[in-house]
Amino acid sequence: MKFTHLAFILCVLGMSSCSDCGRDDILVEEEITQYRTQLGYFEEDIIAPGISEASQDIELLNNAVESFLIAPTLSNLANVQQSHKNAWISFQQISFLRFGPGEFIIPQLNTFPADAMFLQNALETGEYVNPANDEKGLPALDWLLNEANLTADELLTAFTNETTGASRMNVLSVCSNELVANITALESAWQSNYAEEFRSNGGAFAGAGMSLYINSFVQDYELLKRDKVALPLGLLTLDIPLPDKVEAYHGGYSVELALQHLTSLRKSIDGFEGRGLKALLDELGAYHDGSQMDLSDAILTAIQEAQTALEQVPDPLSDTIDVNPQIVQEAYDELQEVVVLLKVDLPSALGISITFTDNDGD
Repeated sequence: MKFTHLAFILCVLGMSSCSDCGRDDILVEEEITQYRTQLGYFEEDIIAPGISEASQDIELLNNAVESFLIAPTLSNLANVQQSHKNAWISFQQISFLRFGPGEFIIPQLNTFPADAMFLQNALETGEYVNPANDEKGLPALDWLLNEANLTADELLTAFTNETTGASRMNVLSVCSNELVANITALESAWQSNYAEEFRSNGGAFAGAGMSLYINSFVQDYELLKRDKVALPLGLLTLDIPLPDKVEAYHGGYSVELALQHLTSLRKSIDGFEGRGLKALLDELGAYHDGSQMDLSDAILTAIQEAQTALEQVPDPLSDTIDVNPQIVQEAYDELQEVVVLLKVDLPSALGISITFTDNDGD
């Protein structure tokens, strides 16, 4: 079914006939019903299971941390490191939930890179109070558990030495417990009342569920392209590479996280059993003139090409930026090709305005 928001806007402005107004009111009601249905699919298929999986993996991480605190062995350290990686991978599914209860919670879970200077000072002084977003969460644990240039034996010593070992253990414990508290708060908020508020808030106006979802979705894609690739590659710093700015710099699996992030974002388009944005866009008759195909197919094709290019980039990303920046540039170029489709064509097809701002020149 095709319809446009233009006639409704003209109607409101008094530039169309009363008979048109009645017809367009019906179209707006149809839109609200369609969007409410789609919001229900998002909540059931993507949001709820994504939060649940991240919550479970963060709980497993916390259990591994507690075991390590009791018995700091190489085996337990390796278990914490793997549990931390699993939790970070799971987080990619909910990275885009930067609205509603996630507006302030998501940045506390993953603002990277961690401020290593602050963390080192916290170990030396024993003071770790009211940390900022880049001084806690998954990136802070990356520094604590995988500090670059330290072997497994040296890391274990760092947790057990007489000078800063106790402080390091304390920061590890506080960070881990706060991760649990934050993901629990996010899950509780969605389960208690926000899910229903989100699902029922149909329409395309600013503040409606679809507007919140699409804005957060597009903003999160920008974060993937800009913060995970463009910034460390040096594209935002006059071609001066900053490889230590990658996500998971110490763990060395930045590309793996970026690929999971891209895959997770794609789920909103694909959906499950025809319940994603593709089905909605196709129903609305959204077409992409540039590629001469349905808009949904143009978006999925561009995302697949970006994924293919990103898969060619070896981890650690920080090392690849140093030795083979061209392959990273090629991946960035493909990621950039998706931007207009998501930031202009997609919102236009849905009658939604992009309300967030960024300053990377797109």
